[in-house]
Order: sequence, then C-alpha cells, then structure tokens
Amino acid sequence: LVNNSYLRNMNYRYRVTLAGIKGFYRVYVVNGENSLYTFHKQLRADLEFPPDQPILFKALDAEGDVLARYALMDIGFGAVDNVSVADTVKAGVASFVYFYDIASKKNVIITFEGETSERTASPRIVETKGPLPIEFENGYVAFEDLPEERRHLPGEARWEDDDDDDEDFDDEDEEDEEDEDSSTTKNRNQERRPAGRLSIFIHAAYSAGAGSTYWPTFVSSTTKRRAEFGPMAWLPCSP
Repeated sequence: LVNNSYLRNMNYRYRVTLAGIKGFYRVYVVNGENSLYTFHKQLRADLEFPPDQPILFKALDAEGDVLARYALMDIGFGAVDNVSVADTVKAGVASFVYFYDIASKKNVIITFEGETSERTASPRIVETKGPLPIEFENGYVAFEDLPEERRHLPGEARWEDDDDDDEDFDDEDEEDEEDEDSSTTKNRNQERRPAGRLSIFIHAAYSAGAGSTYWPTFVSSTTKRRAEFGPMAWLPCSP
C-alpha cells in the first residue's frame, strides 16, 4: 500500500479538455494535499465558470467505469472539501468529468497524467491552448477542429485553388508556346522570301559633255535601305 503522507507530499499533473475539441486544453500542477474543493475554485477562477452553481466531480477509472461522485455536499463518497487529490490518486481515479453547471450539463474532462517534479502549493496552470470554454459555446472553432478542406491559413490558397491555378498556368504556357511557334514560323518565312520589291531610282548626273554618267540607286520597299551601284556611264542622257 502507498503511504498517504507520501501521496499528499507529491505533486500531480492534470489535463483539462473539452470533449471532441482539439483546440483547447489547460494543464495543471496540483499538490496532493489540495482538496477537490480547492481545485474546483481554481478551475472556476481560471476558466471563468459561472459562480454559485452546484458542481460535481464524477470520478472514473482507467476503463471508464464510475468510481465515485464528489459534490459540494456528501452524496455517499465524501464532500469535495473533505476529499484530497491524494485520496483520489490512491483510489485509482484516472479522470474526472467535472460538471461546472449541473443543470445545463456543462462539463470539462480532467485527466490524471501522473506525478511531476514541478512544485506547487496550490493548483496552477503550466500549459495552455485555446480560448476559454465559453468561446467554444459561442461558436468559436479552433483551426484543428476545422474540416480538412477548410484548413488553410489567411492568405494561403486551398489545394483545389492551387490545382486550378496550375491548370491556368498550363493553359498560359500552351498559349505562349503557340505564340512562340507562330512567331518563329513568321520569322522563318520572312527570311525565306525576298526582302521586298525593289524600287529603282535612277539619279542622273549630268556633265557639260555629250555623255552623262548616272548612279542607279536601289531602295528596298520593305527595309527602306538604299544601295548605290555606280557610277555607270553607258548612254548619253538629256535633261
């Protein structure tokens, strides 16, 4: 048998959760000498449970069977102010369903996680996640509790959107490739056909003699570039 004084001198960790919700927990370190009433008062203060409500600790073993029920008044297992945390550890309590509002059946689950080297004189929170339970009652949904298809951070597109974007990019790539192919074909055709119909402008240069010399000048109608082929002096020209 475990010595009661040893259990009372130990400190224990308890995890408080909401049934079916991943986005909330509180981890407490509780001294073995603390009564369930002391634990209840700290829970009520930290989690802002309504005051002046009848409460109940329903104690369960590791298999989920009910071992005891502890209330403000003794209902057969002792009142909460007369039952210590060490007493429940000795009784084999693995978890509690703590009803902070019996009439509305509102509760949290308190799971025993074992002994700890952390020291405390009264119950205190050492780990926390999520807002108060009342926020979940008012419709708050934690990220972890969202459906898989809605789990994306602000500014982060969903996978379906990413797929659509990828398809759009694929379409744009195909259009770009078609434009490049069309442009390449056009350039090749331009390279293959003549630079353009040539317009021949013959500028005659006259001298005082009977013969004249002229310079044929070829101008591309496409490139507008000029090339002179001369001088050529064959036939006399008159103005």
